[in-house]
Amino acid sequence: MKKQNFSARRFLQPSVSWLVWAAPVVLLAPVWLVGKALFWGTPSLQFVPWRWIAGQMLEHAALPLWNPWSGMGAPLLANYQSALLYPPNWLLLIAQAAGEWMSVGSGSEGQRLSLGLAAWAQTWLVIFHLGWASWGMVRLSQRLGMKPLAQNISALSFGLSGYLVARAGFLSINAAAAWLPWSILAVESIIRPKPNEHPLRLWINSSVSFALLLLAGHAQTAWYILLLAMIWVIVRTPTPAPRRKGGRLTVGFNTLAARLPGLARSIAISGMCGLVAVLLSAAQLLPTAEYLLQSQRAAQVDYRLAMTYSFWPWHFITLLAPGFFGSPVSGDYWGYANYWEDAVYIGILPALLALVAISRLFRKSTAEPSQSSEQTRPLVQFLVVIVSVSFLLALGENTPVFPWLYRHVPTFDMFQAPARFSLWAVFGLALLAGVGVEQWRRPVGSGVYWLRLGSMGAMAVTVGAGLAWLFLGDVSPTFIRAAALAGLWGTCAGLLGLTAPVGVEKKDSRTQDPILRRLLLRIAPLLIKAGTFPEKGSMHSRPMPSWWRTISEPIKRHFQARWEAVVVLVVAVDLLVAGFGLNPGVDLEFYSAPGEAALTVKNLAQDARLYLPAEDERKLKFDLFFRFDTFHPEVEWRALREVLLPNLNLVDGISSVNNFDPLVPGRYDRWMQALEEVAPDQRRVMLNLMSVGVVEDMVMTPNALVEFESLPAARRWRWLPCARFANHEDSAWQQVMQAGEKLLDEYVVIEGYVSAGVADKTCEVGRNAPAQIARISENANFLELQISSPAPGWLLVADTWYPGWRAYVNQTETRLFLGDYLFRAVWLPRGEHTVTLRYSPQSFRVGAIVSSISWLVCLIALAIATRSNHKTDQEQA
Repeated sequence: MKKQNFSARRFLQPSVSWLVWAAPVVLLAPVWLVGKALFWGTPSLQFVPWRWIAGQMLEHAALPLWNPWSGMGAPLLANYQSALLYPPNWLLLIAQAAGEWMSVGSGSEGQRLSLGLAAWAQTWLVIFHLGWASWGMVRLSQRLGMKPLAQNISALSFGLSGYLVARAGFLSINAAAAWLPWSILAVESIIRPKPNEHPLRLWINSSVSFALLLLAGHAQTAWYILLLAMIWVIVRTPTPAPRRKGGRLTVGFNTLAARLPGLARSIAISGMCGLVAVLLSAAQLLPTAEYLLQSQRAAQVDYRLAMTYSFWPWHFITLLAPGFFGSPVSGDYWGYANYWEDAVYIGILPALLALVAISRLFRKSTAEPSQSSEQTRPLVQFLVVIVSVSFLLALGENTPVFPWLYRHVPTFDMFQAPARFSLWAVFGLALLAGVGVEQWRRPVGSGVYWLRLGSMGAMAVTVGAGLAWLFLGDVSPTFIRAAALAGLWGTCAGLLGLTAPVGVEKKDSRTQDPILRRLLLRIAPLLIKAGTFPEKGSMHSRPMPSWWRTISEPIKRHFQARWEAVVVLVVAVDLLVAGFGLNPGVDLEFYSAPGEAALTVKNLAQDARLYLPAEDERKLKFDLFFRFDTFHPEVEWRALREVLLPNLNLVDGISSVNNFDPLVPGRYDRWMQALEEVAPDQRRVMLNLMSVGVVEDMVMTPNALVEFESLPAARRWRWLPCARFANHEDSAWQQVMQAGEKLLDEYVVIEGYVSAGVADKTCEVGRNAPAQIARISENANFLELQISSPAPGWLLVADTWYPGWRAYVNQTETRLFLGDYLFRAVWLPRGEHTVTLRYSPQSFRVGAIVSSISWLVCLIALAIATRSNHKTDQEQA
């Protein structure tokens, strides 16, 4: 009996609940098991290229601060979604190093192998974060007093939910969302600490959880999680128990005034932990804040962009039937926008259990409420409000609420996709499902009738869907498939409900369990003969004998353990089926093997850059390859490497003026928008200033998707004898737009303060005096040029100007000006000069110092707290 108890019940215990970790491994087995890597959408266009070039920079002893291959240069580490300082992402560096080690001496082959291994390792990061999200729900539900079965149901319904699985390919969301249960666990521990918990250790753990959330790389998700944590602290801080004075209750103990001291303490400690988290992650946050102020989102996100991906009301159906409007996995998605932004499925059984928990709020009971129900009721009420508010905000422009918040409340105008607010709803429903498990009992009386009727109805839906498939050809197959699966899992839920435990029996209770009752009826004659019961059938009216209870309890525990195991497996299989294929993989050769187009562009461009018109980029990206209706376009995925979409150009070492980063410098964004609208002559001048040597055009012929055209006279740096000066950004922009070809050889537009001496000496020698410019050395954060000029003038480098870049002339620092609105300019006197441009942002230096000190202090404090706990345990022993 002990062995049976271990095999069926033990695996549900939190300490060995392996299924929450095994399920993500099974989910993504079609990717990692056959040696494939994630690629669809942002993995190939953003995350893998970003993180791979960062590893390449570190390998060459350069900090990954600047990305010189995208958009004429852009911040790399300050790009928040790159998440280069997030510790789990360092696994990719290990994979890259392993690839280099496995191919020592093979040159570029080693780089390609390291790229393939890094892409493959990224799949394991996704698996880890799905498991980490589930494990966080186990720990949180345990903290809230739930039993193992409820913990596992909450964990699976959140960690394998449609929200997390469908968005897993968006790697920064995948990482940040996994910290939601851990963040709520942190604040729950703060507001309701246990007696044996050391406060200092508790606060440090909370601070580290918040810090890792901030480092995970998705600002929108992190903000939504922190906002929910703040609400959790305010609502969930307990009210002090009533105290008596002179036999009377103190007046107002249940009022806000009595609650304020505890609430103030909870808010203060949580705020302190949040501040420590900011200090721990300062090396990331300070450069990102600087980038945000320089970016196209410095003021706000455009209204139309912000309202993109508002939750489509019809998608509420997908709470019970995730494929009702089709799926890109089967290539037939036809709902609004894309599939993954509105994915909220948590499983049929967890959804029904959440409804059970909610229904308890409206059910009248004549019995005296238990202490556990009194503690659970406020939690359920709070979660219901969270779920309701979440969906209300997720609806975005479909209600007047979010547009009003966008216009009047800060932070609501900083992000797009209001549907991502549904993260709160998925989290709340998963916890409600756990509460529903705690309240789940086998129905009695009329409840049995209705549950049987519902089970038969669900089965009828499945059978009817199959008949519709056979005889009604005009019915959408997405409806049929979704209805059949919903009916199947609904039937399973009904059968599990009919075989659920009957609950905890009282000592004088009768035999309630039908299985044991039937067993008792079988041996009734023996009991009567032995004199246990005076009459046949009297066991229905008399209490169970104590010896029978001793025999039956182990049997009941045995069957209950098996039943709980079946419940967990049904939920896991349901969610695995729903999430299967939502994260497609591609052979590692997609990353590791160079494309022919890359070699062509390198030969044509030489030291110049590639340009892909915005409309062609959009068509290639969303109309041809990354379509929202299917993961299976008509072209082979290998062709994606041949069209050099940004930022895939990074893995081929090709410089492109296009940039697919979420943040780009605001001036760059304005320049690129104008480039698509100006006349052809003006566009040619702008392309020349940008050092564009190759233009890519979409042609869609039988033999090629794109073609490449070489442009002459593209120069990355030029010497100009004269300058025109602008006092502010708009003035510089107007002058650049009006100057035309004069910017190529005659003068440069300099923005900002210029001393009279520099302005006077700019053109004192011949206007067209030649200058010799040669590159000495260069890496991502550094450029050194040798210049010989017969007259004073201006060096213009066609790289994006950005704070943190510094200029040195003959090892003496000089001012780096904004030239021609967007680029870097240095004034030079006559003669031979060595000009050095170096990227050394003060924001990163200060942030790195602050983070280093903060981590050191936390480690010391944690050691002190651990030692104090150890001493306390020894004294108690």
